[in-house]
Amino acid sequence: MYLLDTTTGRLELVDDPRKESYAILSHVWQHEGEQTFQDIQALNQGLVRQLSSVLRVRRNEPVSILPRASAKIRECCEYARNHGFKKIWIDTCCIDKSSSSELSEAINSMYEWYAGADVCFAYLSDVSDAENPRRRNSFFRRSRWFRRGWTLQELIAPKSLQFISKEWHFIGTKFTLADVVEQVTGIQKAILTHKRSLDSVSVARRMSWASTRETKRPEDEAYSLMGIFGVTMPTIYGEGRAAFLRLQEEILKHIRDQSIFAWGSIFGVSSRGSSLRWQYEYKDGFDPSILFARSPAEFHHSGDIEPIPLDRLEQRLGIHARVPDYTITSYGVRSSFPSVVINNSSTSALRLAILACHVADSSTASSGKLIALLLTQQPNTSAQSQRFVVGARGSQMPQWLFEDLEGGSDLPSDAVTQATRTSSSQSDSTRGGHSSQSSLPTLTDDLNLYRAVVLPRSQYKSEPILFCSPTATYETRGLMKAAWAHLCITHRSLFDASSTNMWDVYTWDGLVPSGSELSPAPMSYECPCEVIIPGWTITRLEEKGYSLWLLPRHRCRALALQVGFSSSPKIHSLALCSASEVILIHVGACPAFELPPPRSSSRVSLLQGVHASSRRGGIGTPPEVYPALCVTVVFLPVPKVAIQQVHSEDDDPHLETCWMDHVDSWEGGAKTFKRGKTTVQIAFTSCPGAWTHQQQHTAARRVPGRPMYTMGVRVNPKTSKPGTTISITTRTSLQ
Repeated sequence: MYLLDTTTGRLELVDDPRKESYAILSHVWQHEGEQTFQDIQALNQGLVRQLSSVLRVRRNEPVSILPRASAKIRECCEYARNHGFKKIWIDTCCIDKSSSSELSEAINSMYEWYAGADVCFAYLSDVSDAENPRRRNSFFRRSRWFRRGWTLQELIAPKSLQFISKEWHFIGTKFTLADVVEQVTGIQKAILTHKRSLDSVSVARRMSWASTRETKRPEDEAYSLMGIFGVTMPTIYGEGRAAFLRLQEEILKHIRDQSIFAWGSIFGVSSRGSSLRWQYEYKDGFDPSILFARSPAEFHHSGDIEPIPLDRLEQRLGIHARVPDYTITSYGVRSSFPSVVINNSSTSALRLAILACHVADSSTASSGKLIALLLTQQPNTSAQSQRFVVGARGSQMPQWLFEDLEGGSDLPSDAVTQATRTSSSQSDSTRGGHSSQSSLPTLTDDLNLYRAVVLPRSQYKSEPILFCSPTATYETRGLMKAAWAHLCITHRSLFDASSTNMWDVYTWDGLVPSGSELSPAPMSYECPCEVIIPGWTITRLEEKGYSLWLLPRHRCRALALQVGFSSSPKIHSLALCSASEVILIHVGACPAFELPPPRSSSRVSLLQGVHASSRRGGIGTPPEVYPALCVTVVFLPVPKVAIQQVHSEDDDPHLETCWMDHVDSWEGGAKTFKRGKTTVQIAFTSCPGAWTHQQQHTAARRVPGRPMYTMGVRVNPKTSKPGTTISITTRTSLQ
């Protein structure tokens, strides 16, 4: 560990920081002006060469580089020196980042360094000491320092922390401002003041502290949390979000806490007492079907989930507890969970995997209830394989799962419709003497994908939770206990979630692929778009004896058509001309589709149906509807084009109905047209790297652009002499 001398600015290497007395700086890096380890070393070497006179050495006058250091380092050293500290650690200049081993050691040791410092100075560059930090909406509460990923451990680890204003004036300590800091960060006052051990806090809650914080690099989302969980691992910059997956694997090895699995959309979990149901908005690259989260952001609503001891789980389920043993393989995480099958539909079996954790927030109706993962059979596997993905839709889950057996329902009124179910009275031994005639909630919103659910309570406090058998009807209400099952749950994404739409991969009936293999939905050809006919395609046509013309009078060597835009023609007419015939190819948006206004934000058609191509956006977003790309081919067996009349597109009776072929309906985007001995094959291909409307308008990505397709044209002509073509000499618009 390198420490900076607060008087001379020299870097000193210490072997055991625990034997040193030093201050430490916590701050937010600026875009410019931060001096590195190499910068400080260069200043020291240069200054020593300049000021190495015998006179100065005899007088023992210290040689200081601080006047040439950055303002932040200079002011920080002065502030520490005034408080009696000879040494200070500053991350910008005390880590040699040119050495990967030293950088990795510093990142793994950073929590201990902050915990071992005599005092931590938290420099808030956007806060003035002239304002009371306790004021509502004060600059202190809105400081960037509270939103950065690395400053989380820098806030919790030190025993003593002073908040410093941008003028380098004292604001307060984390003890005196603990209540304000708790309101801003959600970290309990007892944790901030070290009256409660960090190890006593659940994994889910610790993750929720970091859920709203940001880091410059995705790897730092994991590396900045290693000290919070007391784990170490190699740092590999360039691995991206795989670092957070590795972090969770390390946590699983060292901490006995299954709340690490309780992230994302959980039915029945409150968001700080505000609502009993919430829907997580899965962002770019996030996959809710896997066991491990991709980012701390997915734990945003999991702060109230805490683990329970195994003996308590045994008591609540009425089964003998087992010590979980996790084995991580390429197929997933293998472990034993208390489990029960709750739905045996023809499409997929739905199973509960009960976790040793519960909702701890006493202010909600879900307080004390167990959490269970919703598991669906992994695609393309047999029922005996016991391989699962996480997640199910509300309509998949049985009705009894949403009913509190003590009376009342955890289902919010805004998400359900009340459906009265009448059934025969049941015996006191089954229902405890209660009548089964009641008004029960029914899910109507099928856009919600839940990863887990809060289990209903047992009817009697001293008895275990009983579950309805999947083979029993609601009226018979067959009950059973959970049983231990050895399961394999996918922990890494089965597909590239950054480029695959969840609605395309999973059917409406559950987490089951929409075909024999896991693949995106078929290609959709939509307008507005750009259709490109490459020059080599036109050259090949000329070798067959055809010239390509864009009517009325433009011979083409390469072509790019703007289709479906308000400023472009409704129909583009192309003519393939040879000595014996003319083949007209009309390309355009569906004529029966009413285009939305230009630059419309909604971009949803007023006319929906078979004339449109509908693609689903992100989770919770309505379908985006666009006009379909259409093509039609007309054969004219005449030696030359001699049509003199020019008629307007607006007067064309064909535009009232769809008279063209939808490319969506072509198998593989290709179709062959034939008349006599002449065949024309037209094939469309999406341009590599071009955006589709589906990608442009998902909740996670709203970027400008347009779909681009290449149009291939191949002609097998009847007898004609190659190289002989006719010219279009009249100004015509053929429809």
